[in-house]
Order: sequence, then structure tokens, then C-alpha cells
Amino acid sequence: MPSDVEFLSKWKPNHKRGLLSYTLRYALPAIIPCILYILYLFISRPLSAENMSVIIWGSFFTLSILVISLITRWYSGEKKYKEIIDIRGDTMEGNLR
Repeated sequence: MPSDVEFLSKWKPNHKRGLLSYTLRYALPAIIPCILYILYLFISRPLSAENMSVIIWGSFFTLSILVISLITRWYSGEKKYKEIIDIRGDTMEGNLR
């Protein structure tokens, strides 16, 4: 199937780099602006400790959902990758190099 070959060629770099690299590559663009926004609020406005904790926990919760979704996406891609490799064998993987 050509779709299997396409998937293997796209997923193989993710497989080699691993879960941490995959998650950081997609989560960092969301984490950095969130941290900068929190710092901006902290410096520009005098916020009470309660308001600041609500902002920090809300940001943490949102970023946690993002990271969990990235981890589940990586595991589903890894599962499909291993199923294709198990069905097709190592000869398919050797063709992608």
C-alpha cells in the first residue's frame, strides 16, 4: 500500500528521535508565549497572589492538555508504525533508508 510507505517515511524520523523530542517540538511554540504572557502580567500589573495563582494554574492546565494530546498522538503513530513493520517486516524499513 502506498499509504503505508508514505506513513513510514513520515513517521520514521519521529520514531528515531523519540517521544520527548516529538513532544517538545510541538509544545514549545505554545509554552514560550504562555510563559512570556505570565511574566508580562506579573511585571506590568500589580496582581494579587490569588489572581496570579489562577492565571498560572489555568495556563498549566491548558498546557497539560496539549502535552497529553501530543503524547497520545505519538503513541498512536508509534503503534501504527510497529504494526506496519511487523506485517511487512524489516525489508520495508530497509527500503526507506
